[in-house]
Amino acid sequence: MSTLYITVGPPASGKSFWAQSRNLPVVSTDAIRREINGNESDQSNNEKVFSTARERVCAFLVNGQDVIYDATNMGYRNRKAIIAEARKLRNISVNIVAHVFVVPIDILYERNMTRERSVPIDVIDNMLSHFQPPCEWEKIDKVVYHITKDERTLSELLALSKEKTANVRASELCVKRSLAEACLYLDVAFETAKKGHAGHSAYIYLAAGGTPENAALIAYHELPDDMDAYDKMRKVMPIDFTYDLDLVHEADVRSHI
Repeated sequence: MSTLYITVGPPASGKSFWAQSRNLPVVSTDAIRREINGNESDQSNNEKVFSTARERVCAFLVNGQDVIYDATNMGYRNRKAIIAEARKLRNISVNIVAHVFVVPIDILYERNMTRERSVPIDVIDNMLSHFQPPCEWEKIDKVVYHITKDERTLSELLALSKEKTANVRASELCVKRSLAEACLYLDVAFETAKKGHAGHSAYIYLAAGGTPENAALIAYHELPDDMDAYDKMRKVMPIDFTYDLDLVHEADVRSHI
């Protein structure tokens, strides 16, 4: 069985450093951008970049080799294509492991500024807005977290949130008590994220010591607002997850009434 390792994390989170230290073949989308565009910052020809990356990953797997796919892979849709390609390889069993790199956002910004090739802050923020923790229902066999712990506790994060009152109310309104903590931290990034506060909130929550299960609910808590998109995702998500998601979403909506 070959293993496909998929990195998940924004720039400066440590994923490429980890990938290069594993003594395994690495397929990097940044490296492919340099080949195709002459500059890894050039975001043109993305379709060719990602199709080339998938072809190279599958070539290693077909040859019985483990391989690391090094890209940001922040959301479900970013990971979907490479997972589907690996799963449909004929006569080959592939083990898929996602490695998620979580760093407090202020440290992420600091690291980014010291890099040889820094990334604009708005680009990092945009990536964080799309963050959805990888889940086993994506046909991933295992998820491993590499977390640089935030000095702030979850309770300190809540105290700083302008949405504290609504979040506390949501946690009280949720009919399933085991979901109360997820409801408390739905909107911790509401006032700081330019867009996509759900993704930001999930990432911040993980860095402060939150659970991956609650982080997934936080990341997806606005999905039921778009019923067309939600109907498509319910074909992939397990019924237990959508049941909890519906309860969290209902509590969030009621907390703002």
